[in-house]
Amino acid sequence: MFLCPGQGSQKSNMLNELPDQKIINNTIEEASDVLQLNVRNLDKESALSSTYAVQLVLFIWSIAMGELLKESGAKPHFTAGHSVGAFTSSVLSNALPFSKALTLVAKRGS
Repeated sequence: MFLCPGQGSQKSNMLNELPDQKIINNTIEEASDVLQLNVRNLDKESALSSTYAVQLVLFIWSIAMGELLKESGAKPHFTAGHSVGAFTSSVLSNALPFSKALTLVAKRGS
């Protein structure tokens, strides 16, 4: 089971402290491309005062970690998420494409 966190679980430098793994870097690069901004700048303490940044950082971090776990052999029988984590859960269970969920989370945070 994968449980995906909602707002309140964030901390500064979440994205920048992720392991240097290809799947993680690809997730962050794809998010930056889709949003047309460097998402690594969203997890600064000053930026995290914004709901927009918080929700995107949590979503991207959770997707990156979930994909790393899946790549490592974890096979969840189900996923669940609280608040913005529901979007993460939908992506990790292949019910929603990452890029579509990313744009929805960005609109939600705005």
